[in-house]
Amino acid sequence: MKKYFSLFLPLFLAGCPVGDRINMRPAQSTVVNNQICIVVNQPDAGEKIIGIGIWDYSTVKYAYEKSYASAPILLESGECIPGIDHFAFKDGNAYNITVRTGLRSYEARFTVAMQGKNIALQDMNN
Repeated sequence: MKKYFSLFLPLFLAGCPVGDRINMRPAQSTVVNNQICIVVNQPDAGEKIIGIGIWDYSTVKYAYEKSYASAPILLESGECIPGIDHFAFKDGNAYNITVRTGLRSYEARFTVAMQGKNIALQDMNN
């Protein structure tokens, strides 16, 4: 019995590696008034935004981060997430936008495609 216990003791101490992952919920990306808009449908009541991050796949790093930790903003269903409207998205680049709340995180992944002066998005969430 001691032999089996000593074999499995390191596994118990190390924990479960699957439990370290963050469960990201989907957000939707769209264009409103020729600006990129990220929308979360049906967030939990009272959920507040504490941070936003924009990951640029072409540079393989965060291109923009904004914290609302000192003054969280209410996450409203179907409303555009504030704070990304002034970010300069580049034609052809792929992005991941993460919206963090105190309870969970939401993400939208898309590629930007300019059609003349108009912005178009190709969803990458699938």
